[in-house]
Amino acid sequence: MTKISMLERYNQHTQQLSHQPRIILTPEERSYAETFAYLREGWSRKTGLHDARPLGSGILDPDIVGAYGELAVHKWMNIPWEPNPEVPGYDGDILGNIEIKTTTHSSGRLLARPFARGNQALLEKMRTRIFLLVTWHTIRSEATIVGWEYGKDFLVDANWGNPFGNDRNDAWTLSQDQLRPPFELVS
Repeated sequence: MTKISMLERYNQHTQQLSHQPRIILTPEERSYAETFAYLREGWSRKTGLHDARPLGSGILDPDIVGAYGELAVHKWMNIPWEPNPEVPGYDGDILGNIEIKTTTHSSGRLLARPFARGNQALLEKMRTRIFLLVTWHTIRSEATIVGWEYGKDFLVDANWGNPFGNDRNDAWTLSQDQLRPPFELVS
């Protein structure tokens, strides 16, 4: 990559960030989210949907990161967060139709695992949802609302695969520059 293209990329990234809300969670809010995450993990383990990472692996638990993202978006939208650790109906994380996907990677992608790939009824239900990407910065206790996409445009074959080239499962993915700006969701 040349210096000019790196500068252009930096300018695009800086411009994009100026349109992305940043939400700081207080220690009390983080504690509340962590408590919920542990309850959700217990439910996930009971139903066989848990993450395979061992406890104490040094990696921030995906359930905790997800809870931080959910709380941050509720805070941004000024909606009380009343989480339910059990997800029997696969209702959306917000207002019943918005799925929050949170990552600790600042350049992370919107990603959905193949939860519905073989289940046509569930896949159709998920295609009616909105998928919202949040990045979490642990040191600053800050969430960035990155962008979103309609499920009908996200959960399609063109976005299916393994863009990381690793041994993890295939998934639906979109890069941040393919997402709609967050404020379009609430305007």
